[in-house]
Amino acid sequence: MIIRVWCERDRCLGSAFLSGHEPQRPCPGCGDPLKITLPPTGETLDACWNCGCPNLYVEKAFPQVLGCGVIVVSAGLAIAFAQKTWGLSFLGIIVLDFVLYFLIPMRTVCYKCCAEYTGAPKNDRQKGYDLLIAGKYADTDDVGGPAGH
Repeated sequence: MIIRVWCERDRCLGSAFLSGHEPQRPCPGCGDPLKITLPPTGETLDACWNCGCPNLYVEKAFPQVLGCGVIVVSAGLAIAFAQKTWGLSFLGIIVLDFVLYFLIPMRTVCYKCCAEYTGAPKNDRQKGYDLLIAGKYADTDDVGGPAGH
């Protein structure tokens, strides 16, 4: 499992990838130590290993750059070939989207500190993003990670 944690220092946007084998690393932005606390029961993910928050959600680990690239290339190809293919180029875009959906892995994210867990074991208690739960952690004075900067 790979864990991405964010620096808690004010105005530092540094992050590092950690794992159970390497639970501590200096922040590339400011040098402060970034560390996770492994649970005593092994690699269970009932709470965040960075901040201890029990509220986690799951999402696709889809890179935004890839998504924007797919949209731009798909739009260009669809416009260029829509008349020649009678709109079947749109079907190709749908198939590409379908394939990417199944190829992109899931990740678990902490509501409080935004730590990202890629390759975490599945936990049926963790659902998709919930705006009401996120609202509990929206206090700008106490939010770590990228949202608080």
